[in-house]
Amino acid sequence: MNKFYTAAVLAASLLSTQCFAAVDMNSAKPQIIEGQIGKFLEPGLFWLLGNDGVKVLVYSNGEATKNLRTGQAVRVTGLAPLDFARLADQELNARKIEAK
Repeated sequence: MNKFYTAAVLAASLLSTQCFAAVDMNSAKPQIIEGQIGKFLEPGLFWLLGNDGVKVLVYSNGEATKNLRTGQAVRVTGLAPLDFARLADQELNARKIEAK
């Protein structure tokens, strides 16, 4: 019975922590990163080599990236993803991609 009680308290604690950690995507401050497009992994998913030397995995949609090419200078405005499954140290969900 004691193990069951401990497991229930731990589960409730984890669930309440995740609920309080939720952030409204619209209230987060957008990030702007300028650099060159690196390798496309698939339409809408590419590496951005920032002017400051950081390498960022950018998520977008295929329609927004269909006219972009590797090596092109761009400015990406977006938000860091809120999920826990990370594919890279630096990731950005693009809201706007501007060719420079």
